[in-house]
Amino acid sequence: MRALRVAFQVDPAALAQVAGLAEGLLRSARPITNAVAGRPHAPRPDCLQGRSVDARRLAHSSFPVAPRPLVDKFTWTFLGTASMVPCTIRGPLGVELVDGSRRRLQVQGNPLAVAPVGDLPESRRWPREASSLELTLKWVNWCGQGPVRLRWIGEPGSGGTAPIRPPRCTDASKPSRLSVERIRR
Repeated sequence: MRALRVAFQVDPAALAQVAGLAEGLLRSARPITNAVAGRPHAPRPDCLQGRSVDARRLAHSSFPVAPRPLVDKFTWTFLGTASMVPCTIRGPLGVELVDGSRRRLQVQGNPLAVAPVGDLPESRRWPREASSLELTLKWVNWCGQGPVRLRWIGEPGSGGTAPIRPPRCTDASKPSRLSVERIRR
């Protein structure tokens, strides 16, 4: 859907006259009688890194960090480009937690991949006011031993692993969990 927005600045003395002109403009621009019946829309195209979206990812820990954080978070931020094209981030996007030998850790939800992630609306008025979508995963309660590595799933650039500091053990009787914290538009 598209919308016509009429904005004006006017001296208070001329407000009634200009408001009448604005209402007339709106009535002539979108007569209600010629609205077409609704129909299914074509699916949005995939978001493409560098063309319709700029994707950034970050692994960070919640405080206190020393010696081990309470929660590890993995975040993707997608910013729409100035192309003004709405698109869908299909994924999969996620993480896999592995040990030093690259064997999957016993973590509930590991690996975790989200697909599709969501729709990125068209960019707003100016590139500096781009549309955005954010996906955050969180990992809590790691009571295991040894080095831990993270493998990113999905764009930008999935594949290799990197060492991370695991979250602290808060309750050994409960499982370690990897989950979606939020998808924010």
